[in-house]
Amino acid sequence: MVGICDNVEQGVMAVSKELLVLIGYEVDVLETFREMASGYQLVSEFEEADFSKVEIVLGWDERLVDVLESGQHQLKWIQLSTAGVDKLPLDLLAQEGVRLTSASGMHTHSLAESIFGMLLARTRGILQSVEASKASRWAQEEIEPVVLFDKSVTIIGAGKIGTEVAHMAKAFGMQTTGVNRSGGQIDGFDKVYMNDNLAEAVADADVVINILPLTPETTGLFNLSLFEQFKPGAMFVNVGRGESVVTADLLTALDQELLSFAALDVFEEEPLPAESPVYTHSKILATPHIAGFMDDYLGTLRPIIEENLQAFIDREELPVSEVDLERKY
Repeated sequence: MVGICDNVEQGVMAVSKELLVLIGYEVDVLETFREMASGYQLVSEFEEADFSKVEIVLGWDERLVDVLESGQHQLKWIQLSTAGVDKLPLDLLAQEGVRLTSASGMHTHSLAESIFGMLLARTRGILQSVEASKASRWAQEEIEPVVLFDKSVTIIGAGKIGTEVAHMAKAFGMQTTGVNRSGGQIDGFDKVYMNDNLAEAVADADVVINILPLTPETTGLFNLSLFEQFKPGAMFVNVGRGESVVTADLLTALDQELLSFAALDVFEEEPLPAESPVYTHSKILATPHIAGFMDDYLGTLRPIIEENLQAFIDREELPVSEVDLERKY
């Protein structure tokens, strides 16, 4: 445990508030957090926390559910180290008056790079070449590369990540369409549709990319009925949430040639079972939920934590990725 004490004229007096850090930072980073939160005792082990004193938690532990349900706590704010919140007890957090911030936005570059990595693997014949190479076969005549230049892409979820994807698409010379709640114009997009006009937004797209969070409205959104609205032969990429896609319907759409290719990083069930037909389908590229991975995850996360921590200490609004517990994202 790392402790923080208030200095008073008579000596050192223990503080009555605690900051619990459940993210695996080194001691020098913990020291920075300790200095920022000088009115808190910093605790780095769940078992050593006194939840009658803990106001701030950096990270998540499933045992926090029991703490919240007990009602015997002083929790005021939880900062996640991940972007997704659909597995968390959002209603319980709202009931207990605990604010929640996520790491949404920190995966902007890694996700955008992954999306185009998957697309290029298909369009430039890289996937087919890898398979042919494994069989020691020269497959030049079997491969029909596709050029992304001047193709149209619809990005469903035109937030921070979607905007980065749009800018990257523009670098490839693509036409960009976005979909969000408001339909308001966003830099990087040629046009933007409201969520209610989703069918119209996908109708002419050569590539459709899903980056939506999981909510009651987005669960099962990508079903056969929607896939039938896609441009025939379109490519589909899902890096949002697995449960937003009905996998059986996606397989049907591919088999019926409504779609020509699907790149999937997230799935209805994870880990994806060994018997899943997704693994062996010739028109699917599946990656094991790695699109957001990066080489310095904790270093990229740290500025988000520090900005929110300083704001909390200063009793200001939390500036980075506060979750709307009612909307559930």
